[in-house]
This record gives sequence, C-alpha cells and structure tokens, in this order.
Amino acid sequence: MSRVVVEQSWGVSVAARTAVELKNGWLQRTTTGLWDVNSIGRVAAGGHRYLVAVLSDGSTSMKDGVSLVERAARTAISSAATR
Repeated sequence: MSRVVVEQSWGVSVAARTAVELKNGWLQRTTTGLWDVNSIGRVAAGGHRYLVAVLSDGSTSMKDGVSLVERAARTAISSAATR
C-alpha cells in the first residue's frame, strides 16, 4: 500500500499533507452499469495520522465515484483535524 502508482494517486490520498498508504478499488456493475468506487488508506494531516475508508456505490461513472470518494475523505479529515 505504500507504493502508489501515479495513475492511482486519487481517493483518500487527496486529504493527506504528507506520506500516504493507499488502496483503491473500482467496479462497474454489469446489471446496472453503475460504479462502486472505494478507497482506503493511512494519511497524515495536521500532525496526526488517520486511517480512512470510503466506500461508495451507485455512481454513474468512475469519475463521479472518484469525486465522491475524494470529497468524503477531505470532509472526514477536515472534520477530525478541527477537534
């Protein structure tokens, strides 16, 4: 998880200020054509380390799923950092 290829540097990594360990997954459902897009990892922000998992389903495209996952990760880390 600590060797992230450039093509997969999306997901929870957008919430990180420094080192990231990351695993992303995506799948287009054959029955509906909708996408499941998931991202889990360890990120560092604001002097703290966080374990973050964002799971989503029902996106109309992979791009929309990635955007959703990234918004959720940013919101989670931002919220945790202000506590």
